[in-house]
Amino acid sequence: MVGGIIFFLCTTAAEAAIPGYSVRTDAISYLGGAGSPTELFWNFQLLVVGVLWIASTYLLFRGRGHVLLSVSFYLTSIGIVMVSLFPWNVLSSLHGIGALMAFIFGSLTCIGSPRIISGQLKKTSVSLGLISLAAWTLNIFGLANVLGGGGAERMLYYPIILWAIAFGAYLQALHSNAVPSSGA
Repeated sequence: MVGGIIFFLCTTAAEAAIPGYSVRTDAISYLGGAGSPTELFWNFQLLVVGVLWIASTYLLFRGRGHVLLSVSFYLTSIGIVMVSLFPWNVLSSLHGIGALMAFIFGSLTCIGSPRIISGQLKKTSVSLGLISLAAWTLNIFGLANVLGGGGAERMLYYPIILWAIAFGAYLQALHSNAVPSSGA
């Protein structure tokens, strides 16, 4: 949850800090490209998000099984870390692999997460994953012509980050319900 909040706040700050940056036309990764005024700030926050995702995956799945789902969580986080470490305009192939990993496995994580959650969040998780995958499919057929490249890209990634925030809040609520209050 914290990682998702950090991502949205820092991405918004970085977008506002670059004169002429356009959410419609500019990719999110331009914020961390080599030479960008927000390069260190944006890449560092993304590295923090990726490391938080790795740590939370370990804590969530240690000794619990759900091998395929845990692999999907880990591959999402590795993709996020790769995007932060390999700027799009320096190591574009590694950056692209990381972005694709974060997108594909992030979507699959959303869709697969109902195996470990209950309640209404099951439907919301699947919906967010499907929205992300649908945006990817629509990009093949010209969604970028309607929303611009930056807008279309956000339709891929934002559902995954929104899911991470909702999932983190769900886990916090579970934990607070399981731990008896101290009465203080």
